Amino acid sequence: MIQLTLLELVKKQIPHLNYDDAKDIIKIEKVLKAEAKLNPAVKINDIENLLSFLKLYKTKFLPILQNKNIAIIVGQNPGRINFARLNREHISDETLAEFQQAFAPNTRDFVKKSVRDGDWTTLRSVFLNYDFLVEEELREEICESFVTKNHALISAIETNQCIAFAKANAFSVEEGYFYLLSTLAPGYFDEDVLRINNAISERQKTDPGTKHYLGKVLYAATFFDAFDESLKSTLQGNQQIALSWVYPNLQEKSDGSFLSKTIIAVVLIVLAIIVLVIAAEAGISSITPFVFIAMFVVRAIIALNKK
Repeated sequence: MIQLTLLELVKKQIPHLNYDDAKDIIKIEKVLKAEAKLNPAVKINDIENLLSFLKLYKTKFLPILQNKNIAIIVGQNPGRINFARLNREHISDETLAEFQQAFAPNTRDFVKKSVRDGDWTTLRSVFLNYDFLVEEELREEICESFVTKNHALISAIETNQCIAFAKANAFSVEEGYFYLLSTLAPGYFDEDVLRINNAISERQKTDPGTKHYLGKVLYAATFFDAFDESLKSTLQGNQQIALSWVYPNLQEKSDGSFLSKTIIAVVLIVLAIIVLVIAAEAGISSITPFVFIAMFVVRAIIALNKK
């Protein structure tokens, strides 16, 4: 793996470096080997790899490395990547292919760390905007690791272990994870997500605690952008159902509030009718009381609907 961070140590002493100049490469070598004698974290093997890289490619990759996201992915620089794409206008496909090969270990290390950290947004940006960095072997490896995750989740649901599994495996209730699956390989995970959906559907008649977590998994799964139109429609229709499982009290309060408002409105209307009947029997001919009562009822109902 190319340790580009070593160059930061050199730039503290020599701010302006020209990688096309053999003399500057010698300067880099002297600074780093001196640093290695004082700093055990600086390894001679890493220095030699970096020097070989600089002698071979010189400034060829500088236009690519100037991209902030790529510098983070392959340069071990701290930070989060965003969804800005690389401007490839003056970069040939051949150069990109060479870059991928040269930094394949760096990219692999970054992607696997992001998986361990559960950084689904970063991974989505990598596979969506910087897929040219990812070797097919690595993509397949990540896909297989996610299939293993999905099957473990399905097994947990089918054996009524959803609560414990969700608490120990945050990915199962994270929208970003399922959104990433859609980006990583369109259509590849449709069967897994369908099985997750069906397993939940078959076990929806359960205790409130389990249903709460089933709802969290189901809600997260609705963010999967299915390749199959039937599955896509099913997931979209499940979103509100999932929310009602996760937040049942809100649904009950909403229904109860609606019922209370309806009852009060009916009572007001009935009272108004009674007053009108009494007024009519009393021989009140003026329309003013009737208008006043009607306006009162209408305003009362409007006020109830605003609450």
